[in-house]
Amino acid sequence: MASNREKGSSLRVEPFIPCAGTCSMSTGHRKRIFFLKLAISIFFLYVVFKSVDLQKVSSTLVSIDMFYFLILILISAALILVSCLKWQLLLRTKGLKVSMWRLSLLYMLGYFFNNFLPGMIGGDLVRGFFLARQLENKRDSYLSIFMERITGFFTLILLTLVIVLIGHPVLANGKLRLFFLVVSVLAGAAVMAVFSKSILEKVLAVLPARFARVHDKCRNIHEAMCSFNDNKAVLVQVLGLSFLYHILTGLNLYYACLTLNYSVGVVDMIVVAPLIIIVSLVPITPNQLGLWEGSFVVFFSLLGIPGPVALSAALLTRLKSLLVSILGGLVYWGEDKSAKIQLKASAVNDGSDMFQDPKQ
Repeated sequence: MASNREKGSSLRVEPFIPCAGTCSMSTGHRKRIFFLKLAISIFFLYVVFKSVDLQKVSSTLVSIDMFYFLILILISAALILVSCLKWQLLLRTKGLKVSMWRLSLLYMLGYFFNNFLPGMIGGDLVRGFFLARQLENKRDSYLSIFMERITGFFTLILLTLVIVLIGHPVLANGKLRLFFLVVSVLAGAAVMAVFSKSILEKVLAVLPARFARVHDKCRNIHEAMCSFNDNKAVLVQVLGLSFLYHILTGLNLYYACLTLNYSVGVVDMIVVAPLIIIVSLVPITPNQLGLWEGSFVVFFSLLGIPGPVALSAALLTRLKSLLVSILGGLVYWGEDKSAKIQLKASAVNDGSDMFQDPKQ
């Protein structure tokens, strides 16, 4: 651990989010946004549940195949393992060593905050907070999570683009195919722009001079973020693991359907999974509530899968996520008390205090 602390002190960190304190929303405004999202979720759920035979959903869920359900649980463990392998590789590029066990616990802790406390602090910020406290290195702790996420998003976009170009039947509708083509191209360009120094300088050039301090923070963060790409071999491994992760999400849907005693094509599930995830990433509902279920019903219907099976699969995968979240709650319960007090204080202050020295 001593070596980790040396690394942390040699790069005394800037906050991961520039001007976090000045850009934070008031508590009242944040609550209004949360309740607006909740209202949208309720509307989506109403539409979804009204369009599906709930009696058939109930009968489908009560007759699950426990053998396939156990496989489904193992796939959840594999998804967390692959994500943590990516995270660990990124941390090692900075000379930071954290065990897979610890990273897995932090990942489940993030699940807990995302699923049970969606209006408090995001799960990624929480796991970054506890990792930064352990390593005494805020910048690389938070940026490693950002890189873990953005590499996953980049491969998601590439997979979606491939699905569009091969003309899979799920995108037989021309307008739907065009929509995902435009989304893929724009999102891919946005990811590339994040790592472009020239684009950063153009953005900063339009900011008033009084934000000069923000300029320096943005440049420092951008430089640190791009430094993760210096080790090309590790970057290739991380991208490879990202592709594996998305294959596993397809298998997750495949075995969810088998758990519900409904046979589907494994390739169809690998194809439809990225489309569901992209739609669910739209931040208009808390924890994709309603959007996730609706996406299942819509995209599964394009494959000829009945609505009750689609909704049952969505509810089953959400239930599985909640089970993992409960384990994350146990992890949080076992964390250091002083750390939890500081985390709660950060939540009250809209997360801005989270970027202060984690050892205070």
